[in-house]
Amino acid sequence: MAILFAACIVTIGLYTPAIAQTVDVAPVVPANQAADPAIELDHSIGDVQERRKYRFEKKGAIVFRKLPDCEVKCDVYQPESDVALPAVIMIHGGAWRQGSKLAMMRHARRVARVGYVVVSINYRLAPKYPWPAQIDDCQYAVRWLKKNAQAYNVDAERIGVFGYSAGGHLAALLGTMGAEGDPLINESLSVSDQNLSGFSPAVDAVAVGGAPCEFNWLDEGSEVLKYWMGGSRKSLPEKYRRASPVEYVTADDAPFFIFHGTADMLVPVQSSIDFHQSLKAKGVPSTLLTVEGAGHLATFSRAELLKQIIPFFDKHLQHGPQSPKAPKDQ
Repeated sequence: MAILFAACIVTIGLYTPAIAQTVDVAPVVPANQAADPAIELDHSIGDVQERRKYRFEKKGAIVFRKLPDCEVKCDVYQPESDVALPAVIMIHGGAWRQGSKLAMMRHARRVARVGYVVVSINYRLAPKYPWPAQIDDCQYAVRWLKKNAQAYNVDAERIGVFGYSAGGHLAALLGTMGAEGDPLINESLSVSDQNLSGFSPAVDAVAVGGAPCEFNWLDEGSEVLKYWMGGSRKSLPEKYRRASPVEYVTADDAPFFIFHGTADMLVPVQSSIDFHQSLKAKGVPSTLLTVEGAGHLATFSRAELLKQIIPFFDKHLQHGPQSPKAPKDQ
């Protein structure tokens, strides 16, 4: 298991499985069959490939958080527009201990090209920075973006988040913890962060892939995540529970788009299924898409999944050709 977690950031394989969609854990439907008509996507948005292509500028290595012993950076992909645009924060994977914002470059460019300001972030990595440093940085990034929305031409009321693997876990927490967060995780902002205390870390739409949404699938005595959590689930049950997005699900959570490979040997697809069901039980809009026969890395490599993720953001962030908030020249 430890080797598998470390493999999160190695070169993506070339396996090309069929894409399938499922709603409420219906049987897997291969890509060459009709999609389930109940899937919660607004197909009236139109084909992403036929939309206007925005020109954008990449602004790299922006320090969004300064701490006594490190700086946390992000890349901003800024489309050209005369009006404020919705934004998508992207969070990389890597088992909370490896990787960087560069892992999301291909996805960031695709999403910026259809008119979203994309903020691809780093976060502090374990074991030097154990949990909950990672979610603290992600919440800080949302607050920072809202405070600096005008500087980056962002509509602060239309902010989504997209993450995969460990990044999906962190994105799912942003979507479920909401404005209040968890006082046992984020007891207070540091003195240097007080200028952001008036900005909420809540987001408006969440897309997550290959995400561990709870940790009950780990053996209780396993110490595979000791470098991150400080011990096993048996020794720290409350800490693991409070790191689980499913624990925070409430009726006012952001809408979710969840995708997962059915052959994922790193994070079981059942974790996403259970999370999806928890969201639906509370009345939260949630779409679950499975990638038939795909493993953990192969699912991330399927950039064409953005053809379904982008319309999800279009719908819930009011963007795209038919949105009343779309730029007039689109």
